[in-house]
Amino acid sequence: MSIFNQYKEPVFLNTSTSLQDQIHQLKELESKLNDDGKERVKKDIKLLEYGVFGENSIIYELQNSHMPLYILHDVYFEIDGFTAQIDFLVFTPKLCFVIECKNLYGNITVNNDGSFIRKVYFGSRYISEGIYSPLTQNERHLQVIKKIRLNQAGTIKKLLINNSFDITYKPIVVIANSKTILNTRYAPKNIKSKIIRADQLIEYMKSEYHASKISPASDKATRQWAESFLACSKVNTADYLKKYNEYIIEVPKQLDKSILYEQLKTFRYETAKAENIAAYIVFNNKTLDALIEKYPTTLEELKETPGFKDVKVQKYGKAILDIFLGNTNK
Repeated sequence: MSIFNQYKEPVFLNTSTSLQDQIHQLKELESKLNDDGKERVKKDIKLLEYGVFGENSIIYELQNSHMPLYILHDVYFEIDGFTAQIDFLVFTPKLCFVIECKNLYGNITVNNDGSFIRKVYFGSRYISEGIYSPLTQNERHLQVIKKIRLNQAGTIKKLLINNSFDITYKPIVVIANSKTILNTRYAPKNIKSKIIRADQLIEYMKSEYHASKISPASDKATRQWAESFLACSKVNTADYLKKYNEYIIEVPKQLDKSILYEQLKTFRYETAKAENIAAYIVFNNKTLDALIEKYPTTLEELKETPGFKDVKVQKYGKAILDIFLGNTNK
C-alpha cells in the first residue's frame, strides 16, 4: 500500500474569506456611489460571486477526495518586490499542486500558441475576445513560490530546490464552470495537460502523484512543508476600493467602517496565526459585522455583542477596544 493511501482526510490549514470580504465591502460601498459607480460595482460583485462559486467547487472536490492532503486556500505572498495571490496550494507527500481556479463563462478555445480565446453569444451574434492566460498567471505564482523556497534554504538545499523544483510543484488551471465549453484540441501538449475541469481534479492529482518518482515524505514532513508556506503568507493590504473613488457622491459620517473592518480582520488573522488556530475561532464574520454595528468602547458593551462572552472579552477585549477607541479619537 502506498503512503498516499495510509493517511486519512484532507486538512485545510487556513480559512479564507478574501472574496467574501471584497463582496461585503462592495455592497457597503454601493449606496455611496453615483449611478455609473453602482453599475460598475454590481458587475464586479457578480464576477466575485462567480469566483466564490468556482472556489467552492474545488473545495468540495478536495474535501471529498479522501486523500492525505494539506491545503492552503487563497494565500498571498510578497517577496523581493514580487507578489502572488494563489487560489490553492495542495501539498501531498510527493508533490505540491498550485491551483488557479477559473469560473469562466462562454466557449473557451486554447489555440496552437497557447492563447486563450473566449467566444460569447451577445444579442444575435457571437463575439470573440482574447483573455489573459491563467497559465501565465500561474507561472508567475511559481516564480514567487520558488523565491520563497530558496529564501528558506541553506546553500546545499538551494541546489536541491533548483534541481527538483519543476518536478515537485505542479501548476494546474481548473475550469470550475461546468457549462463552459473548453476546446484544447490544437493546444500544445504541455499546455493541454495543465488545464482540467473541476470534476477531473482528484483523478488528475492521483495520476500525477503515482507517476512521480519522488520519494514520499512522512505525514509530519508534509504538514511542515505546507506550514512553512502558511508562515510566509501575509494579509493583502491592497486598496481595491480606490478605483471607485471617482464615483463617490457623498462622504458619509461613518466612512471609517471600512477601515474598522480591515483592522478587525487583520487583528483576527494575526491572532489566529499567533495562536495556530483557525481565524473563525477568534471570531467569525457574523461576529465581525456585529462588532462594527455595536461599535463597543467599553468591556460591558463588548460583552453585549453577539459572539463575545466573558472568556473572549477577557482574552481579546483590550486589543479590540483599542481598535475602536483609536478610530473614535481620530
